[in-house]
Amino acid sequence: MAGKARDPVSFLLDNRARRWDLARGRRGFCRVNRDRNVDLLGQDCLLVSGDGRSARARSIAETTRLFAAAGVASGSIVLYQGRQAPALVAIFWATVALGAIFVPIDVGWPDYLLARAAGNLRPAVVIADEQLLPALAKLYPAATAIALADVAAGDSGATPAAMTLPVEIAGSAPAACLFTSGSTGVPKAVVVSRDGLAHSARTTLGSFAWRAGDRLVNLPEPHAMSGLRNALVAAPLGGVEWLAVPDTALDNVFARTAWLAEVRCNHLVAGPAFLRQLMLMGARLPAGALGDLRAIYSTGAALNQAVASWLRDTHGVAVINYYGLTETGGLCLSQSLADAKAGDTSLGRPVGCEARLVDEDGVCSDHGELQIKSAQLMMGYLDDPELTSAKFDGDWLRTGDIMRRDDDGRFHLVGRNGLAIKSASTDRIHPEELENLLEQHDAVIDAAALGFRSEAGIDQIALLVVRRSTGLEDNALKLALAQFIQRHLGCDRTPNLIAFVDQLPRTGGKIARTALREMIS
Repeated sequence: MAGKARDPVSFLLDNRARRWDLARGRRGFCRVNRDRNVDLLGQDCLLVSGDGRSARARSIAETTRLFAAAGVASGSIVLYQGRQAPALVAIFWATVALGAIFVPIDVGWPDYLLARAAGNLRPAVVIADEQLLPALAKLYPAATAIALADVAAGDSGATPAAMTLPVEIAGSAPAACLFTSGSTGVPKAVVVSRDGLAHSARTTLGSFAWRAGDRLVNLPEPHAMSGLRNALVAAPLGGVEWLAVPDTALDNVFARTAWLAEVRCNHLVAGPAFLRQLMLMGARLPAGALGDLRAIYSTGAALNQAVASWLRDTHGVAVINYYGLTETGGLCLSQSLADAKAGDTSLGRPVGCEARLVDEDGVCSDHGELQIKSAQLMMGYLDDPELTSAKFDGDWLRTGDIMRRDDDGRFHLVGRNGLAIKSASTDRIHPEELENLLEQHDAVIDAAALGFRSEAGIDQIALLVVRRSTGLEDNALKLALAQFIQRHLGCDRTPNLIAFVDQLPRTGGKIARTALREMIS
């Protein structure tokens, strides 16, 4: 490529004069010279490896041509339903190269939820494996259906330190549309800009201290912010080698840990549920599965401190807890490997953003709703200007999470605004208080709390518990758990009902709150 290179990004697209009108749901972009971009991609000037050529760069070029032939242009939607796969690099960056918008869908969504949450989208292209593709083609008959197997994956062995980003990811145009987990209702479509995604990726690299040549295993799937940003943007930006989890390692925790022992990554991003599984495996954990890890990064749900302590004390691996919403552009609070300490129950300090806590009277204090201001906040909810407006207080995004800040400036999650349980004494109880406490009990694997009203109209507290095998019978364990809660939190937070279940409903790692009530009715 002629001219002075601006490392580490190869600039291809001029994103000036692009805009996204959320209020009208219309796209108004300047023209992109599609042939020019395809020609540049075809010269293998992108993702250049040590020998000057890269099969991955060629796969991006081939996929760009494939999408262009299918009518993908600036502002088009490329919809992908599937798990992480090597071909995702080509799919995502071909979408970016054409100025289009990447929309990843949870592979676990049933057809009715896909139609309800994303049925109003008008994608130019839909991509999935042979099992999921027919349903997508039926829902979006005007779109070109492309089988995942027909997208060239490229190589995975290019020298990471010599790689550069394939195209510029900058500007105010949308880069992706991600759906929230839907743990409290129907998933909402969140529009993320190119600038926002780039800022989030750089914040991740700086906060986690990932270095060129490191090897990353990222368990969150591409429909989540951590799945998209970490694997497809932060990794290539930082020269980190992303190792896509193969289908053979998805069946169970034994297959996954055996694969981890084989690839010996330096960084593992995983949800708390997987970390609990590691602890339950104990001595059955394959030798070397965690041997090369410098840190594990946990997000998506509350982290059990007993699990974090076990990983640190038994395997010498620090667990870094971090926090972010799809709406915040992901990561905005994080612990630090540099000052990690045993027993830290916080979510860390602000990274790449400003953070404040606002109480019920609208006053900034050390306890209240977390609000975030940064360069990576969402552009808004797709086609919902009223909901978008309600989410913001000026330039500050309301997270809806109630937190407290300690004397060291670390933030601690108290609960979710709007989910508080009203006790018989009219106190407001956050379910997370009970859940986090119960996970410290030796007999508890997982727990969820919710409020309900008795036939007499009295507000009461219910607990759903996934128990470990112990010598106690059910009634004896229920009594022990109630006494455990009363001893630590007081009588007002002692549950009126405790039920044992095989598993809790989760979506995106979070408890599916809307499904809990059916389990106690």
